[in-house]
Amino acid sequence: MNRRLSFLACALLVTCSLRLAADELPQKIAPDNDSIALQGAWTDDFKGSWTGIGFKVRTDADAMNILMQDYAPGGLHGDAEDDYRNNYLNIRIDDEVPTAIALQKGQTRYAVSGFDGKPHTVTVFRRTEPLFKPIQFLGLELPVGAQLLPPPPMSDVRLQVIGDSISCGYGNETDGIKAPFRPATENGELTYWAIAGRELGADVRCAAWSGKGVLRDRNNNLHGQLPEIWRQALPETGEPERAGTAWVPTIVVINLGTNDSAKGIPPKDDYIAAYQALIDDIRSTAPEAKIFCVFGPMIYTPKHSEILAYLNEIAANNQQVYVVKLTNEFGMQGVGAHWHPNVKSNQAMAKQLLTAIEATQ
Repeated sequence: MNRRLSFLACALLVTCSLRLAADELPQKIAPDNDSIALQGAWTDDFKGSWTGIGFKVRTDADAMNILMQDYAPGGLHGDAEDDYRNNYLNIRIDDEVPTAIALQKGQTRYAVSGFDGKPHTVTVFRRTEPLFKPIQFLGLELPVGAQLLPPPPMSDVRLQVIGDSISCGYGNETDGIKAPFRPATENGELTYWAIAGRELGADVRCAAWSGKGVLRDRNNNLHGQLPEIWRQALPETGEPERAGTAWVPTIVVINLGTNDSAKGIPPKDDYIAAYQALIDDIRSTAPEAKIFCVFGPMIYTPKHSEILAYLNEIAANNQQVYVVKLTNEFGMQGVGAHWHPNVKSNQAMAKQLLTAIEATQ
């Protein structure tokens, strides 16, 4: 079906031209509606920062408005200085290729149109990481007579990723290491874990932030690392996930260590203790989960081979904890901004991760 899909936006609090305006629709749907399947960790007032947060809805509407607030500073999209200041979403209709939209600063209405009035599934996925500040989901609008249908069923496979810039998709859509990093080039939906999650039919969550580690960040700061913030809905402020949410992973992927070793190999005892504390924290609510400790493509050997030895020791001392090496198979053809894996490498890494998961079945 050759369906036209359009995304228009206007600020809710200002008057916009009709050419750019997304007309208000009469049916107001609150974000806590039972027919909206929220994805990822949100606060009680539906704010969130992690890559991959979003929602799924099924509807028979021929148009729909999505109401969002972006707390990023905002900028002029396309301007080399200002386009570092926006969050991006992917919006997907059924199984079609998603459309990326740059969120505008403040409260904004985004119009999704071009439906044929038959039931369709709309998926919204935040592409960008907490570095670019929270977004807030304010609800939906539908035309008269349209309705939300029961949401897609939850999967029995639930994949949690805890990581750094690699898991954020940092610069994975750039043309190479010389291309500058911008939020427009960070696509969390084309990371190794998101690709693997779709293959598994899993519900996925990602807690990842560029530059951070398990013990220390790339600047040797010990405070605010992933073991401390991964459970929070707003890691910038420590605000917890909304009350009543019960989401227990069956698979956990820890892809940390790149930044811990940025300024030299971290002390063995300290690193293993921090890593073990993270595993124990995961086990406190997900005792049956399989945990995969990643030796990633930016932890270079032989210089950093000690990190691999640390992981092997951790796995040997825990049940259902496994070590998996994710590698760049393509050399310079497999890197994006600042040497991070590009989409091609992420696709290969997804296969490597899936092979490791399948080996434990």
